[in-house]
Amino acid sequence: MRWLTIITSLVLCTCVGKAFGTLSHSSLSSTTGKWIYQAELVLSQKLTVNPRDLHDTELGIQLERSLPEVKCFRRGVLTLRHPERSSRLELAILDGRIVDASNNCSDLLPNKVSVTLEGEIWSEDLAGRHVVGSIREGDSLSADRAQHLNSHLEALGVNVSDILRSEGNAARSSYLAFVNPRPNRKPLTNLDSLPDAAQRHAQQVMLLHREFKARISAYIRSSDRSIARDNAPHPLTIVLDNVRSVLNVGTIYRTAETAGIRELITCGITPHPPHDKLSKTALSAIENVPSRHFDSVKQAIDTLRSEGCVIVSLETTTRSRNYTSYQFKQPTAIIVGNEVSGVDSQALETSDALLEIPVFGRKNSLNVAAASAVAMFEVVRQWTECTSSRRGLGQGQGDSSFG
Repeated sequence: MRWLTIITSLVLCTCVGKAFGTLSHSSLSSTTGKWIYQAELVLSQKLTVNPRDLHDTELGIQLERSLPEVKCFRRGVLTLRHPERSSRLELAILDGRIVDASNNCSDLLPNKVSVTLEGEIWSEDLAGRHVVGSIREGDSLSADRAQHLNSHLEALGVNVSDILRSEGNAARSSYLAFVNPRPNRKPLTNLDSLPDAAQRHAQQVMLLHREFKARISAYIRSSDRSIARDNAPHPLTIVLDNVRSVLNVGTIYRTAETAGIRELITCGITPHPPHDKLSKTALSAIENVPSRHFDSVKQAIDTLRSEGCVIVSLETTTRSRNYTSYQFKQPTAIIVGNEVSGVDSQALETSDALLEIPVFGRKNSLNVAAASAVAMFEVVRQWTECTSSRRGLGQGQGDSSFG
């Protein structure tokens, strides 16, 4: 069951540590089945918003993190309104997320702005509500929990004081939830279980705190950025010849997205969209990488060759050459094979080149997902270096092997 949080005073911080302003004078009421949260926001800087800036962007994510009560609304409308002007910004809330803005807003100047959040919440049982930022009253074991948790956090190199003074830090909320659990949750009553539980929870708090520090650091990019990239995809296609593991395929999809390749082709039994487990493993990369599926790798090769692709197989054979010594032409298709049997022998015979990645241990080859990543980024490295050299030498003076 989700419970509604009420903010009485909250500093809104951007991802780089700047403040939008301070919320105060909040209230919550229910009228004709709708819940209304109201507060005042004193802006410390001009707030300019465009609807396309909100969904899954730094600004949208920052607003959601700064307003935890958004997550408690199944659907509703969040409104920021200037009290003395007609300026206002309306944001649509769906399933606890800011999904859209109904208007542009360019003149919410530094001043007092009213905040209204109205809609349907996940649950109307507010018995467990409390004020965000306040410390819940503890019980007889709170001191013991804190002692064990602090000990494990210090062993992990985490400064507990740094966590507790960081407003808006999920690590702080997690820390306090362990030390002072909600009354409707069964607390740890067995002292013998505290050390193990505290050790497990310390790992969670440490990771949350590390994520928080990365988000507020101007130079660390540890999360996806919703920045429009106008670069054309690299003319590279990856062909998966009966790769069985959905984990491997999902990893290859994500690698393909980060490398900016043109297409990923699945053959035979290879898991392919639509596929729930594949979508989860690929972390949304499937939506950004075009793909096709063929019943056999032969069909894929015939189609790609008719489209002008050079066909390269990545496989360990006595005829394979080092992948770094090969000059990849555009467009190219690289075939990677099954985890056990590798690339189909017929596909090897019809390939334009056979390449391998040197290994120095006892195993014959890399995992197919790891090998795909190595090959993709070698191709991208060659092509981007070639482009850079052409820009320096002048158009038409690059290496003809890349044409």
